[in-house]
Amino acid sequence: MDRQGWLRFAELMLNPAPTGREDSAGEVWREQIRSYTERVWRDAHGNSFACVNEQGRPRVMLAAHVDEIALQITDIDESGFLHFVGIGRWDTQGLPGQRVDILGIKGIVRGVVCRKATHLLTPRERETVVTFSDLWIDIGASNASAARRRVRVGQPAVFSCGLEQLNNEVVVGRGLDNRVGGFVVAEAMRLLADQTPPAAVFAVATVQEEVGKRGAATSAFSVAPDVGIAVDVGWATDTPGDSEARKRVGRASLGKGPMLASGYTVNPRLLNLVIETAESEGIPYQITPGPYGTDTSVIQMSRGGVATVLISIPTRAMHSASEIVHWEDVEQAARLVSAVVRRLNVEHRFSEERNS
Repeated sequence: MDRQGWLRFAELMLNPAPTGREDSAGEVWREQIRSYTERVWRDAHGNSFACVNEQGRPRVMLAAHVDEIALQITDIDESGFLHFVGIGRWDTQGLPGQRVDILGIKGIVRGVVCRKATHLLTPRERETVVTFSDLWIDIGASNASAARRRVRVGQPAVFSCGLEQLNNEVVVGRGLDNRVGGFVVAEAMRLLADQTPPAAVFAVATVQEEVGKRGAATSAFSVAPDVGIAVDVGWATDTPGDSEARKRVGRASLGKGPMLASGYTVNPRLLNLVIETAESEGIPYQITPGPYGTDTSVIQMSRGGVATVLISIPTRAMHSASEIVHWEDVEQAARLVSAVVRRLNVEHRFSEERNS
């Protein structure tokens, strides 16, 4: 594992980026990418952009969302406990006992997600799926007034946990979905820095993907790309109990290369170019069926239509406090994205042309 790459990765991963509050991670991403791009900016929505060879052709958009699932405070009761709902898709079964960081009034406020002690649950409660209404956050406040001096209704919270290496190859952390994709896009731009490609390349760290791919929609409209390459995480189905999942979403394992989706949100000619590039560069890859609910689907439909492809990092324990990826898959994805971009030029056609 390259130490400098790991430090860049860690800096981006450790900044909280709950959906709608991505500013901190966006600022880190812009600073990291600034030295090897020609122009860097942010839009009113919160999307971050960087570009090289802006007048080139075709116009290529490299997109990865940097927001993460979060909780949102909805009420502060008279005892000072916080009630909340989820932002994005949650498995509530994993929430009790988790420590969280609330983006509070004057900074981070540490709290713990609680529910009734297991000894006090009725037999029926033990067999019932946990819902948000069964849970609350304890920040150690003595009453509502004390809590409200630190936390405001509407503020978000994320898991309070760091980034670790399970070994020198496997990484675990919060919010890898999908700041790992943001890292891959930035690394691809770094790899492109020694040779200006024919294409105009726009890297975008998009926002609000977890609530409907909103940032991808607005940024794609602004960039007006001819080609869109989205980088996200995908389901690794190499763990116990995944046999049924493999029938629905295909086979993907950690450490065997990035995943290439082949569903209807993907342009088949562009996908073939990605596969040819991977094979010529000796980059391992895994084909999965798709489509998935990623930025690809809205970029594809921007303006008059965009040729899109989805490159994903196999991930275990997705949408949990401890998402797991393989460092080699991350590095290979960055290599693949940069190699594909180098190949793109005005001669490429991604629509079928017929004489009338």
